[in-house]
Amino acid sequence: MYLQRIFIVFFFLGLTSCDTFFSKKERKKEQINTTLKPIDFKTIDAYPLLPECNEISSRIEQKKCFYDMLSGRIQEALSKKTILLDTKNEGVIIVKLQVNLEGKIKILTITMSEQIKENRYKLDSIIRTSIVNIPSIIPAIKAGIPVKSEFTLPIVINKEN
Repeated sequence: MYLQRIFIVFFFLGLTSCDTFFSKKERKKEQINTTLKPIDFKTIDAYPLLPECNEISSRIEQKKCFYDMLSGRIQEALSKKTILLDTKNEGVIIVKLQVNLEGKIKILTITMSEQIKENRYKLDSIIRTSIVNIPSIIPAIKAGIPVKSEFTLPIVINKEN
C-alpha cells in the first residue's frame, strides 16, 4: 500500500514535470519563431559605395551612382586608347564584378560581342587596369552586416567613341 502511494505520487510528479518541460520548450520555440525573420539573400539593403556616392541616401540612387561611376571610369580609360573597329556595328562588353567584404573589387568575367572580339586582348587589358585603379569601396550591406556582392556591368563600344 505504501509503495503504491509513493508510485502514484511520483507518477503524478512525473506527468506534471513533463508538462512543464514541454510547455517551456513550446514557449521557447514560439519565441524563436517570432524573433527570426526570413532573410532575402537575393537583395541587399545598401549597395557598395564609391567615395563619390557616399552622400546619397536613396538606395536606387546609390545603385545608379555605383553603376555610373564604374562604367564612367571604364569608358574614360577606353576613350584614351585607340582601338580600331572593323565594323560599323557597335559592340558590347559585359563585365561581371565582385565586391568583397573588405571593399576590394575583382573582375570575375569579361565577355565581348563578336563585333569587337578581334580587339579582345587590348580591351580586356584596358578594362582590368581601369578596375584595379578604383579606390577602396564601401561593401554592400545586408541586415547591418557587410556582404560580398556581384554585379554585371554592360559597356557599349561604338566607332564614335
